[in-house]
Amino acid sequence: MNAIPPQTQDTPCPTADQKILQVDAPSVTQLMTAIELIEPVVRELKRDYPTLMPYAVMTHSGADAAIPDRISSLLQKIPEAFVDHETKKIARALVSKNHPLPQELIQALTIKPDCCLEIRFQHLDYPQIWRMQTDPRIDLTRTPQTKASIRIVLGVLDQLVSQSQQA
Repeated sequence: MNAIPPQTQDTPCPTADQKILQVDAPSVTQLMTAIELIEPVVRELKRDYPTLMPYAVMTHSGADAAIPDRISSLLQKIPEAFVDHETKKIARALVSKNHPLPQELIQALTIKPDCCLEIRFQHLDYPQIWRMQTDPRIDLTRTPQTKASIRIVLGVLDQLVSQSQQA
C-alpha cells in the first residue's frame, strides 16, 4: 500500500481555511445579493426546462443545500461553507439547540468564496440536462461538458459577488 509521505517543515502546505482567510470572504449580505443575481436565471431555466423541475442550491465540499434557505439551515447542511471563526462556533451552537440566530450574528458570518451556486433537478431527463450544459446562461467553464455529469454551475460566490458590485 502506498502511503503519502508526511509534510515536512521545509514545505508547509496551508490548509484550505488558511488559504481562504487570505482573501476577503463574502458576507451573508453578499451571499443574498449573489442569490438575487441568479434568481432570474433560475426562473428562466424553470420556464425553458419544465420537465427537469430545476432548483438552485449552494454547494461546498460535496455538500449542498437548497437556496434560498434560512442561514441556520445552511449552517446545518453545509457548515464547511462558512469561514471558521468564533462567530460560526456560536451560530452552530445556537442552531444545534434549535435557537433562532440573532440578526447581528447572521450579519457577522462569512462565507467561503469558493462556494458554488448550482442547479439540481427534481426529475432527470438526460437529453434536457445535456442541452442545459451548453446553455449560455450558466457558467460554461465550470459546468462539465460531458454526458457523464449532470452538474450545472451558475457561478462561484466570489465571481457572482464581483458581478453584483459591477452592476
